[in-house]
Amino acid sequence: MTDMKKIFTLIVLTAFLRIDLKSQSCLPEGINFTTQESIDNFQSNYPNCTKIEGYVYITGNDIFNLNGLNVLDSIGKTLKIYNDSNLISLNGLENLRSIGGSLRIEHISELNNLTGLDSLSTIGTSIFIYTNENLKNLIGLQNITYISKYIYIQGNSSLINLEGLNNLREIQHGLQISANDSLKTLCGLEGLEIMGGNLIIDGNRRLNSLSGLINLNTLNGSLIVGNIDSLINLQGLNNITSIGGALTISAVSSLEDLTGLENLKNIGLEFELNSNHSLTNLTGLDSLSTIGKHLIIKHNDSLAELTNLLTLTSIGGSIEIKDNELLNSLAGLDNIDAESIESLFIIDNPLLSTCEVESICNYLSSPNGSIWIMDNAKGCDSQAEVEEKCRINSVTEDKLSPLFTIYPNPASDYINILPKINEGIKEINIYNQFGQPEIYHTGNTKRINVSSLSSGVYFINIVTRNLNFNERFVISKQ
Repeated sequence: MTDMKKIFTLIVLTAFLRIDLKSQSCLPEGINFTTQESIDNFQSNYPNCTKIEGYVYITGNDIFNLNGLNVLDSIGKTLKIYNDSNLISLNGLENLRSIGGSLRIEHISELNNLTGLDSLSTIGTSIFIYTNENLKNLIGLQNITYISKYIYIQGNSSLINLEGLNNLREIQHGLQISANDSLKTLCGLEGLEIMGGNLIIDGNRRLNSLSGLINLNTLNGSLIVGNIDSLINLQGLNNITSIGGALTISAVSSLEDLTGLENLKNIGLEFELNSNHSLTNLTGLDSLSTIGKHLIIKHNDSLAELTNLLTLTSIGGSIEIKDNELLNSLAGLDNIDAESIESLFIIDNPLLSTCEVESICNYLSSPNGSIWIMDNAKGCDSQAEVEEKCRINSVTEDKLSPLFTIYPNPASDYINILPKINEGIKEINIYNQFGQPEIYHTGNTKRINVSSLSSGVYFINIVTRNLNFNERFVISKQ
């Protein structure tokens, strides 16, 4: 009986030894594959090596398949595959489950997708996908759910979408998608919910939709969208309520409005709209209340009005309104707390004649920084002109104090009408910002249901027996 136990124990130990021999760590200094022969001979040169502790570099036009690496289970540091015009597939890496450092796929001109990496579930730091001319999607990365640092996707001229990243939930630092000439959508990013750093979408000229970002709800860094020819709105950013860094929208030549940002309330740093030549209005910003630093609106050739900024109450830096050819009024900036403005630059807006809104007048009465007002239309062509119009308005308001108070403003479901005179109301008309009628009431009512109105700027006209009163108010849907 004792002999049988010894035999059994020996068999078990032998089995464990065989398993251990089949799965060994090796190459702590890493390995550089530069020929097909080095790939083919890997298993004979390094028997039982399944876990490379160091880096793995694969480079050279002599390499056309990776089948010799099909025993690899993990790589301790970076896996870099680069500068190869004959490699058409990553098959051979199908058993690779983890990379301790970065994954870098660079200048692999014949690669169509990332199939072969299908078992990969852990990447220790970042992903770099650079200048792979025929890469059409990222299929092969579908088991990646979290990236602790960055993802860079740049210069892949045939990339049409981001399929393959569908299960990615969080990027701890940043995502940059740049100069991918054929990229039309961000399809494949629908699982992304948390962005710990910057989101940069720049130079993807044919991009026409951001809808792949529809589930992104946390953006702790900056959002930069620029140098795009086909994007007409920002639908897809609908779940973002706060941007921790800056918001920059620059040279998006087909952008008509900012629809998609309806829920955005706070921008941590500056907000810049620059050289968006089709942008006519700021629809989409109807909930924005605070900007941590500067408000910069410049070189937007078609922008005619700023009324969608009426909910903005605070900035932490300067206001710069410059070189907007069709802008004729600063109405919309009325409610900014003048004490939150540090400097004021209103320059080269040829049609801008109305600058005497409340926030600007209050700032000019007690400035705490630089003021440059010049080369605008008459009435806003100098600091003195604006101050004079502010003074005239102030005198007029003292003589003609409001006949009615409309509150709350902004509103969502109801507005209340508080009369300051003994005049019964005969009728009430509410119009949208384009002058189209929305609500009509007759009789001496003091409360109006406005729940049917969408977010935006509206005008109320109150008619009494002797008077006709007009006021502007804002609807903001939370």
